Formats: sequence, structure tokens, C-alpha cells
Amino acid sequence: MALYVEEATFGTVPSPSFSYSLSNDGVTFRTEHSLFGGVSPQDHFVMTPAFLTSGSSILGVLYGANSVDLLSSNQIYARWLQKKVVITDSSGVPHALQGGYGPDRQRFQAPPTGSLQGTITVYAEDGVTPLGLGSVTLTGGKAYSLVLN
Repeated sequence: MALYVEEATFGTVPSPSFSYSLSNDGVTFRTEHSLFGGVSPQDHFVMTPAFLTSGSSILGVLYGANSVDLLSSNQIYARWLQKKVVITDSSGVPHALQGGYGPDRQRFQAPPTGSLQGTITVYAEDGVTPLGLGSVTLTGGKAYSLVLN
């Protein structure tokens, strides 16, 4: 079951947050876990989240949303549920994620030098819970696979 919350405060645009809870019988649900929040002002008024699945795996979420509280102007948004990866170079500069190619496939822009030495931090799908931290040496134009032990 997908849940979402909009906490409106007078004079501010609500920032939705999505969470989920699992059930084997549809009556009793386990602990609620955070998934993600709204990305931009255009997806602040949310409705009808739905999971994208493959077999028993949940790959992402589709949802309708808009920037104003009107049902007539919704757009469809999609989010892959994947680990959040943060790469920070040796001087402490973070290199932002440039996009994703699907579940567990992310793209980063290589620095002008073409290579990067630093730290990689991996967070759970909620973007907050740390899963791992380590050293990394990367070269532009190559694909890398991350294995958490």
C-alpha cells in the first residue's frame, strides 16, 4: 500500500511525502517506511500513487500531481525506487547525480579532468538511511557496478 501525506501550513505550499507499508492479508500492515518527498513545486499536490512492479519486486512509483490544488491540471510523474549515491571528491566537493537509466542505474558527470578520487556514500531508497561508505576512483566514460558487502 502506498501512502502520501500533505502537511499544509498557512501561506506555504505543501511538500508531500510518500511512504509504504506491507501486508500479507490486506488488513494488518507492517511498520510504515519513508520512500521520497516531492521533487519540485510542480508535484506538490499529489493524488493516486501506484507501484510499478516486476514479479514480486517494486521498481518505482507513478503518481498524478500538479502545482495548484486542481484536479483538472494533473500531470503524471514517475520515480524509480533506488539507492541514493553521493560521490564527493578528495577536496570535499560533491558531484551531483545527473539522472538515471532505470532501477539501480545512475549517471554522474565526470569532472573536467576526466577522473575522480574521493568518497562514495550509499543511502537506502529513502535517501536518508546510510548503507555504506567507501573510497572510490572513477574515470569518465566508464560504467561501474557497486556491490555492498
